[in-house]
Amino acid sequence: MNVLYIVGKLNFGGVEKWLLEICKRNKKNKIFLWSNCDENYIGKLENEFLNQNCTLIKENISKNLFINFLQMRKICKEYKIDVVHMHQHNFNGVLTFSAYLCLIKKRIVHFHSMKKNRNGFFYKIYEKIMLWLANNFSTHRIAVSDNVGKTQLKNYIVMPCGFTLAPLDHNKRIECMSKKIIQVGRFVSEKNYFFTIDLMNYIVKIDPDYKLYIVGDGNLRKEIENKIEIHNLKNNVEILGFCNNVNEILEKFNGLMVFPSLSEGLGLVSLEAQMNGCFCICSQNIPKEVNIGGAFFVEDYSYEKWFMAIKSCYKSISKININIEKFDIEDNLNFLEEIYTYERING
Repeated sequence: MNVLYIVGKLNFGGVEKWLLEICKRNKKNKIFLWSNCDENYIGKLENEFLNQNCTLIKENISKNLFINFLQMRKICKEYKIDVVHMHQHNFNGVLTFSAYLCLIKKRIVHFHSMKKNRNGFFYKIYEKIMLWLANNFSTHRIAVSDNVGKTQLKNYIVMPCGFTLAPLDHNKRIECMSKKIIQVGRFVSEKNYFFTIDLMNYIVKIDPDYKLYIVGDGNLRKEIENKIEIHNLKNNVEILGFCNNVNEILEKFNGLMVFPSLSEGLGLVSLEAQMNGCFCICSQNIPKEVNIGGAFFVEDYSYEKWFMAIKSCYKSISKININIEKFDIEDNLNFLEEIYTYERING
């Protein structure tokens, strides 16, 4: 079966890393990736996908409905696509409508994040139209958490993005024995890095022994670096850039993670942090499903409350206390295979 995944740029994002793990385990299907980027753009994970024998199609996705249909028809006809699986949030609406017009029998919209908190009248109309298209022209609707699904989809299936459980110690202690803090994620506004820098500015005035490590990169890097410089935090904040060995970093970190996102579909990295022995301090925008024994939720963005939560973890010990099998990547693969192969429709 020929499966077309429609994704963004193939960099170190949560969706891209999850999809790479799916491709590594794929034994039944021929995988095609339509990456929303210029032909000359090279994503950080591009070669890893190519090493899994995936066919990569690099083309900017047109926002014009007619041109988008022509793009979809050309790709589906050339590669004899059977299933279109879309990961483009709101724009899943246009994509699934184009796939419908191309007579693709399996059209899966996959939502990984919450609604964007934008107030503009025209944006709200756009969002309503996109969600209507996604709900009415897809055959399957998948949400990474119930919060994501109930605010955007109808007759949806919840499937948390999983990760590899096999090499991880399910009985590993969650502990924090150093004054080290880490944040992982792309440099985009939703990840709320500016709050983290301001929080560090507050913390080091009280206890200068704390240090923040940032794993990620993106369009806001210059602004983040400027904020670090303005607060004179160069000795307390280090940007590590994109890393493809986040699990190894977390396993050896012996500190804690902060996760102050303004919007998050699931927050897979917080699960990885706990599985590797790190506490995770989360905003209320993170789904509660991520708490497997070492997550704490702060009710607002008060620096004092966040620092109190951080201090409460220092020299503390916990253990994973719930069943984490639902986050197994193998379960994800089996579930998707069932959708791709059988005629069951969830709408």
